[in-house]
Amino acid sequence: MKSSGVIEFVTVISICVLLLVLETQYGTLSAVASLLTRALPSGQGHLLAAGIALWFGMGVYSFRRRRELSSEIAAHKKLQSEFEASAITDKMSGLPNRSGLEYYLNATARTLAGDQDLILIGVHFSNLKMIANVQGFEIANAIVADVVNQLVGRVAIPDFVAGVNGEQYYLLLQGKRDGLGTRAKALIDAILETMRVAELHDGPKLPLALHIGVSALSLCPAIGGSSVAAEMLRRCDLAVHEASQRGAGSAVFFDKTMESSIDRRGAIEASLDQAIRDGSIEPHFQPLIQLSDGSIAGFEILARWKHPTIGQIPPNVFIPIATDSGRLEELTLSILDRACRAAATWPGAFRIAVNISPKSLKNERFLHALVSVVKATNFAINRIEVEITEDAFVNDALLLANPISILKSEGISLAIDDFGTGYSSLRHLQILPFDKIKIDQSFVAKMMDSPESRKIVEAIIGLGRSMGLTTVAEGIEREDQNAALRQLGCKIGQGFLFAKAMPAEQAPEFIEAQARAARLAPGRDRLALAS
Repeated sequence: MKSSGVIEFVTVISICVLLLVLETQYGTLSAVASLLTRALPSGQGHLLAAGIALWFGMGVYSFRRRRELSSEIAAHKKLQSEFEASAITDKMSGLPNRSGLEYYLNATARTLAGDQDLILIGVHFSNLKMIANVQGFEIANAIVADVVNQLVGRVAIPDFVAGVNGEQYYLLLQGKRDGLGTRAKALIDAILETMRVAELHDGPKLPLALHIGVSALSLCPAIGGSSVAAEMLRRCDLAVHEASQRGAGSAVFFDKTMESSIDRRGAIEASLDQAIRDGSIEPHFQPLIQLSDGSIAGFEILARWKHPTIGQIPPNVFIPIATDSGRLEELTLSILDRACRAAATWPGAFRIAVNISPKSLKNERFLHALVSVVKATNFAINRIEVEITEDAFVNDALLLANPISILKSEGISLAIDDFGTGYSSLRHLQILPFDKIKIDQSFVAKMMDSPESRKIVEAIIGLGRSMGLTTVAEGIEREDQNAALRQLGCKIGQGFLFAKAMPAEQAPEFIEAQARAARLAPGRDRLALAS
């Protein structure tokens, strides 16, 4: 019996060791059960040994699972922590994002002393995407890193800096109300002074288009149950938007008139679809005049909208709204259709010019639609001229070769609009088949008072002459400008000196008046119907 007990004890220990090895190597109890079935003979002692071994194995397995579960919990907590951090971090700049700013702003506002204030400065860089497209994302990322370093370097605890997608930044200043406004102004001036140009090591100097908006806690109580942070951010964003309307390098402090401006924009956008469908947005026509003799060279189509409740809405208001809302191409085709149908009934065979956006120029489906619209009106398509702004050249000009060939193959002529203000170059004029250059009105307006502007105008006219391109001067309002441009060799002029843009029904009368003037004073310079 004793010998049998020793054998059973040794058997139990051996099986336990095997269980431990199997559990460590394979982690399965099924292998253990299989081994016991094969190794143990029948009998109570052996069943007891198996039970003890199984109990021991379960203990080992339970210990190992607790250890694994503990590791899984730690990994889950780490992942959750990383997720929570990413939820309040801007991936591009590495700064706290808008959610992080809102959390900090609300928390700070609740504990602010009575003599203290918060000022929120929003800084938007509107051309970073363009720089990324033209120069590459590596340079754009380097600019973002430089921007972050500069902004963070200009503030100190308890101030706060946040970023949104690398383009928008917020600086939250905290301090005593008496001196905080002065500090904010000094900071804004410093940003505008030093961050207009990105200077990278071994890289080009790139202009940065930045717009700044400002709101203050003391002028910004919670409204309608919204948090202080949400209201401060809303007002700051409205101020940034207003700054963007005023141009690069503008800084604007929020005031309540901006809210009415946003409401007006909303009303215009809500009315836009209906206005396109019912023809409320009408084509008007501004004459292009031969400077040598005052005869008509053609007309440019300009959109005009008289809203039933708002009144006359300028194109520089509704065109950007149409662009932002994705309705510009539909509007362009609608205006062109009505313009062609009207011009087809006029005396003479004048060209009419239509301006299309850079984005539309790259949309071949839109270009084919444009051709179809013109052909459906029975207006001769070779009397259509398409004006393209220099913004179209921010990417490789070769990308425009195919879209432009679609237009040229139909006999449509091409003009570069606002020449001298954008991205075009001699290379673009050499490789793309343009017919005209339109000198931007900003140079024409200053040419009689600014030697630099006059030289630019003279250079553009000379460039056009040397390349066989017709030059058109925009914005002629004075006779001395007209005379100077004619002397410099500019072929065609456009502006209020000759006529404002007119509705379609007035164009035939204008054409007849010009023809009468030609008969009365043949071969002489003339102006007819100054407005």
